[in-house]
Amino acid sequence: MGNIMAGLGLSASWVYLERAMIVVEGATEHKYLEELYHRVTGSTLVEDGVQIWDSQGCGHIVKTLKRLQDNGRARTFVILDSDAKERIYSEHTLEDHLEEMYEVGGSEPELVWVGDKELEDTWEKYDLVQLAEKHWPRADGNDWEETHFQSVDEAEKPSGEIVDIIQNGCARNIQDCPSVTKPNIGLRMGRLEDVERPTEIVDLLEHVHEYCNRER
Repeated sequence: MGNIMAGLGLSASWVYLERAMIVVEGATEHKYLEELYHRVTGSTLVEDGVQIWDSQGCGHIVKTLKRLQDNGRARTFVILDSDAKERIYSEHTLEDHLEEMYEVGGSEPELVWVGDKELEDTWEKYDLVQLAEKHWPRADGNDWEETHFQSVDEAEKPSGEIVDIIQNGCARNIQDCPSVTKPNIGLRMGRLEDVERPTEIVDLLEHVHEYCNRER
């Protein structure tokens, strides 16, 4: 078990302190959920004993999740991009494997497939405008508008398109436009107030919070 934890970059003490792990596919989701968890539950990850782990893709995720389920003290929850469903692992799709292992939907969800492709698919244009206006003002002095983000719908990678749009819009505002990266956008979107959040993610986070506080 110690080797598994070391391979995941977690300290040995993690095994004894944490009650739940939420596995995600990338740094954007990691930063977004760090902020969103508090907004959804009113509690912090540390208070509830929750760890978010960035799997950095899905290459070995089935094997890793099985080991965590079999040997881990903490209960495992999973949030992945929907385009990962059709990836093949041991002659079956990732969707087949994971939906045998985890509960999807219902009152106690353990697995969530997000967006058409990525988490960013679930973000409303109005919220992207609010985010960009607050943190990355346009170099031309004009306000951000929803039309600036229309190309996100057709992009192969919505996350990369959002980064490119914001970078290009504020390119000459170097001092006022730092660190336009996917993780930073995810973190700031998680902090943004009065945002329409993905229902599936909210339901899972509420269930994680309820699970971690049982019999305390």
